[in-house]
Amino acid sequence: MTARLRTFLRHDGPLLLVLVVAPVLYWWPLLAGYLPDFMDVVAQLYPMRLEAARQFHSGTLPLWMPTLLSGTPLAADPQIAVWYPPLWLLFLVPGVLTNGLVILFHYVWAGWGMYAWTRRLGHWRSAALFAALAFQFGSMMVSRIALQPHLFAVAWVPWIFLSAEFAAHAAAHQRRGAWRSGGVLAASVFIALQLLAGAPQISYYTAILLPIYWLGRAFQQAPKRRRGRVLALAAAQGLAAGALAAALAAIQLLPTLDFLDQASRGEIGLDQLRTQGLGGSFLWTSLIGFSGTPLEDTDSINAIGFGALALIPLALFRRKTAKPAILLLVIGVLSYVLALGVLAPVWAKILPLYDGFHAPRRALIIWSVVGPAAAGLGAANLIVFFRRRRLPRIAAIAALMILLGGGVWILPRLERVFTTPERFDPDPEIASIIRDSGRRFLTLDPTMAYSYDSRRPDFGLSLLPDLAAWQDVQDAQGYNPLLLERYAVATRFGSGRVIQLYPSHGAFMTNPNSNLLRVLAVQHLVGRWDYFRPEYRFPGTGGIGIEQLAQNVEVIVDNPRWPLSRFKEDRPMAWIVPRAVAVETPEQALRGAMANDPYEIAFVESEIAPWLRGAIPAVTSAEWVDARTFDVTLESPLPDIATVVVSIPWCRGWQAENENGDLLELVPADGVIIGILADPGTTMIRLRYEPKSFQQGVMITFGALLLLGAGLAKRRRECYSR
Repeated sequence: MTARLRTFLRHDGPLLLVLVVAPVLYWWPLLAGYLPDFMDVVAQLYPMRLEAARQFHSGTLPLWMPTLLSGTPLAADPQIAVWYPPLWLLFLVPGVLTNGLVILFHYVWAGWGMYAWTRRLGHWRSAALFAALAFQFGSMMVSRIALQPHLFAVAWVPWIFLSAEFAAHAAAHQRRGAWRSGGVLAASVFIALQLLAGAPQISYYTAILLPIYWLGRAFQQAPKRRRGRVLALAAAQGLAAGALAAALAAIQLLPTLDFLDQASRGEIGLDQLRTQGLGGSFLWTSLIGFSGTPLEDTDSINAIGFGALALIPLALFRRKTAKPAILLLVIGVLSYVLALGVLAPVWAKILPLYDGFHAPRRALIIWSVVGPAAAGLGAANLIVFFRRRRLPRIAAIAALMILLGGGVWILPRLERVFTTPERFDPDPEIASIIRDSGRRFLTLDPTMAYSYDSRRPDFGLSLLPDLAAWQDVQDAQGYNPLLLERYAVATRFGSGRVIQLYPSHGAFMTNPNSNLLRVLAVQHLVGRWDYFRPEYRFPGTGGIGIEQLAQNVEVIVDNPRWPLSRFKEDRPMAWIVPRAVAVETPEQALRGAMANDPYEIAFVESEIAPWLRGAIPAVTSAEWVDARTFDVTLESPLPDIATVVVSIPWCRGWQAENENGDLLELVPADGVIIGILADPGTTMIRLRYEPKSFQQGVMITFGALLLLGAGLAKRRRECYSR
């Protein structure tokens, strides 16, 4: 152990340990077998990550998830963060405890990053500890346990700014190889990790405001005569770091962009941007904290505490801290301005992609990072004030502890509710029936009121499809804000009675009589379908024909919590189409296919399948080989060209081949699911999800890792040669 390391551990080690112990004591339920009781956690993040872990352990890359929305891309969903290194621990050892360790790691890592950054700017250890604790236990960080991708992404922001600080220093002094300095390489790694963490909106706001800090710090430290050259060098640094970061994260970015291109989520209307921006009472409560008892809006909680706010002006009274403090305040003000609802339409015109994210008030998250850093600089000046007057050191520490309490007072009002995962498990008898039958199911919430509050008693029922991944059963409904475009269009055009969305989310509830459910091979209904009355909540939608539905379904398990029924008719996963209907537009295909016999197929005119001739054999079996491979076996060879339809959503990336390995053409059947144009003599078809965007992303990321390794090796040689 070097003398420098021993000195660091002796002086800084105990303070870094505080930043470990404090989050562990506050978030102890995470280590006691509990999950944060929030919709996003229990309905999407944890179960979908368990599915990814299951696929990894079975030797399958988790690219596709057959248990949600009749199938949907898995790794391409950025929120699941399949390629995010800290989550690999959860994939290796899946479970609630591991999930808690991953969350705690990010609280600790965020605190360490703030400590290192403020230590670099203000030098004083006690001041850096104050900034780190104010950040760790700021209202934004505490509330973000409900939105874990945000927590994961924000934890890297201090490290990104710290790396920019080192890079800007190298640029200001025009050191040799400054554009590829250690700060640039570190920034590229940290930015890439933030991109992989699963919160594109946080990465977006970081990308907008980081250049201001990077260029600003280079300008502040540069000699006056060389500022133009230094700014050009700093800009080159930033571009190099951004390009390398994007390449490192390409394994996630390219599939996500491909997925978004096929998803129904698009631009958000200006009216929505206004209402989802910062406004009303949130204009002041977002900065000073909440004093009421109602459930807070986690997107608007960004208070850093009165104590931290009081220290920020002190940072302006010393020349050494004034420059970085002014820059931090500028960034904080800009993040506040970006969050204002009244200005959202303006930013939507000026900033690309701004209107692709809802809740613009989330831009204020950057203030929640730079605010504590500025307060840390003020704390450093307070310590200097005490030292110059030769006051006891304990007096300065006591003053900082009192000021830190200004942020702690709001914490009891923030969300900190936990639950055991067993609470959301469906009845084992029902789960086994659905699992053993291999059929898909649809959940009906008898209240027709999906709750915003995950502690509502009816939430367990409405969550059953979301937790299908826990039971490894097929779910035709499910949860995912990124609906496949054709799937979403089908829910709108299918029967004209698609009537329900999860609040603020993307899963659909459709008419149990809808032909869409036949196309998707839904066999079971979970819930009290006889109470299903959408017209009560959505006037004008009309009844759904409960009496007709009663004739088509039979009760299997009369369980008061998880009642289970099944459709009397068999709904296979795959079938051969007896005829094809030509139409001119996709909308006509959807309307026609959903209104007519579900086993009739409608193609857009340019995709017309040949008319079938001769006897049509039946499908002998249709089953998943693994999570992204599906086999269809026919009872006898096809006598002619035929269309084999599989109840899997049509999505780019699927490939089909026959028993000889010949590739077969895929077309969107009924505008929603996969149709396969099979050649005569075909007896078996294998579908496999192999998206090109993933393959390209892997190649780019691998190349970027080689480039990063070469850069680090060169840096090491240069250090040894000095």
